[in-house]
Amino acid sequence: MTYGESGWIVCCPHMPHGSGMIYFFRLAGDTRTCETRLESDGPRFELIITEGRESHVERFDDAMALYDRQAELRRTWSMHGWRTIDPVDEYDEEE
Repeated sequence: MTYGESGWIVCCPHMPHGSGMIYFFRLAGDTRTCETRLESDGPRFELIITEGRESHVERFDDAMALYDRQAELRRTWSMHGWRTIDPVDEYDEEE
């Protein structure tokens, strides 16, 4: 099963050279995101987790560890009622 088949990919713009992906979630007007990208100054990976106005970065040495953590977040958020949204929906509300 691919990401697309599982329904986890949400209309994510491609970043330069395919270096990242953003997942958007919403629950009762609150938004969470998790963004994956290559570290800007090295060969490692970053997972940027944003909950409301708070963000933190987790760093990984290999893609599989990043994937496992990202899958854990998506699964946990989904189990607690968070649903994926299209990022365009987020921008439309602010306009």
